[in-house]
Amino acid sequence: MAVLGHQIALLALAALPVLAVWPLCQRLGVARPVPLAGAIVILFAGLNIVIAFDSKLAIFAVTMLTPLSFGTVTFAALMVYARIAADGSFIRRESVFFSVICLLLGTPLFLSVTGYLPTVDIYAAGYGPFFLPAVMTAILIVGVVAKSWVCVLWPGLAAGAWLTGLHPSRNLWDILVDPVGWTIAAVLAGYFLGCAAVLRFRAA
Repeated sequence: MAVLGHQIALLALAALPVLAVWPLCQRLGVARPVPLAGAIVILFAGLNIVIAFDSKLAIFAVTMLTPLSFGTVTFAALMVYARIAADGSFIRRESVFFSVICLLLGTPLFLSVTGYLPTVDIYAAGYGPFFLPAVMTAILIVGVVAKSWVCVLWPGLAAGAWLTGLHPSRNLWDILVDPVGWTIAAVLAGYFLGCAAVLRFRAA
C-alpha cells in the first residue's frame, strides 16, 4: 500500500512539469503535448522501477516531496507571463537558459546527494558563505549580459528568500534547484535536441 501511494505521489508530481511547459508546447505548435507528458510519466515510472533495485535513488524520490525551489517557481511564473503576452520567442529563449543552468547545477548536486559521487559532498556547500553566492552572482551576470529574465530573477529571488527565511530550508541548494525543476529542464533539453535533430535531418 505504501509503494502504491508513493507511485501515485510521483505521478501527481509528474503533472507539474506538464503544466509548466504547456505554454511552450502551444507556442511551438504542439497543441496536445501527449508525447511530452508521456515522456515525463515514463521517466517517473522508470525511476520507481530502478528504486526497487537501488536504494540510493530513493533519496532522489523522497526529495520530490520537498518545497519547490525558486528556480522552478521563477520559470513557471515566466512561462505563465509569456503565455498571456503570447510571446513565443521569449518562451523559447528563457526555456533554453533555464534548462542549461538547471542541468549544470542540479546534475552534480543530485549525483552527490544520492551517493553516486560519494567522495564529494556538494550539498554541504549550500551552507557555506562563498561557493553558491559566487555561482549565483555568475548566473546574474549572465542574465544581465544575455538579457535573460530567468537568469536575473532566479538568483535574486533565491537570495531574498534565504535572507528573509521565506523558504523552509537554510541550504541554498534547496532554494536554487529541486528535482521537479531538474526534470523539467531535462525534458526541455531532450525536446530541443530532438527538434534540432529533426530540422537537421530535413535540411540534409
